[in-house]
Amino acid sequence: MQIKRPSPKRRRRRVLLAAACLGLLVAGAAAALWLYDRPDPPGQAAPEAEDISPEGGSSADQDPSPTPEPVPEPASEPVSSAPPETDGFARLYYYEADKAQRYAEYARLHPELNEGEVVWRVNAGLDGRHYVDYEPARNTGSAHYIVSKYRRLPDDFVPEGLVDVGGYPMTAETAGAYYAFQAAGRAAGYRFSAVSGYRSIDSQRRLYEGYLQKDSAEVVDTYSARPGFSEHHTGRAVDLAGSSGGLLDFENTPECAYVHENAHLYGFILRYPQGWEWATGYQYEPWHITYVGVEIATDMFERGIPTLEEYTVKFIEHRPEH
Repeated sequence: MQIKRPSPKRRRRRVLLAAACLGLLVAGAAAALWLYDRPDPPGQAAPEAEDISPEGGSSADQDPSPTPEPVPEPASEPVSSAPPETDGFARLYYYEADKAQRYAEYARLHPELNEGEVVWRVNAGLDGRHYVDYEPARNTGSAHYIVSKYRRLPDDFVPEGLVDVGGYPMTAETAGAYYAFQAAGRAAGYRFSAVSGYRSIDSQRRLYEGYLQKDSAEVVDTYSARPGFSEHHTGRAVDLAGSSGGLLDFENTPECAYVHENAHLYGFILRYPQGWEWATGYQYEPWHITYVGVEIATDMFERGIPTLEEYTVKFIEHRPEH
């Protein structure tokens, strides 16, 4: 079979067409490469992969938000000089509204105390100054009123019904309880006796001024009351001596422990217990008992309330709601 060869003219057309196609391919590839490597225009970032927004669309579908301004660090709050809130105090049954400012100030000075401690202490006057910020003693006709460095009796006060007990005056109620207590002690093998009872305003003055001859007022105030502030003025305070020695030796006698453990059964309390000087204002006096009645003395003993200051606020001047 004879193959027909194309004419020279047709062969030239085919070469030109192939060259043109090759040229177009090369030009297209160059253009694509140029577009790919072209730098971004100023101010326009290269497109990122699409972010999924909370609403389910892409970030390209959301309105652009302005760049947020830097948030400055919050300035520390100044320490307020205003008193703390007193709402918590008002929930206490022995809260007194007229003392709200005093509660707040005492709480500020004593942040370690809870609300109950703050309120009873302020009510008892412990936020005040000894012998300066005081008020008259209340309910002086009862068996359980309190006389302290914050509660004063008038100079002319004389308790009713004083009777003599071995040369020491006491109220009749106190004397009767003392005799019963003393007799029970003797039956148990303990012998104690009264060495002090009621003191008039004049005897208080002589005693206090005598102590000032040997000690400063600051020291004397820790162990002796100023005139008008003495609990002996009530006729319900009794100082005891044991089977050996005098008043100052009482702590070292077997009678001391017996008295402390059984005094409440006869209506007496240890008025100035050890460790509570900050509340009573006086140093520990193991010999000093005070008649408040069997009910109150026993209640204090069972509740574990050691001072008449606290008990008076919580259970005499105020009553818990049941």
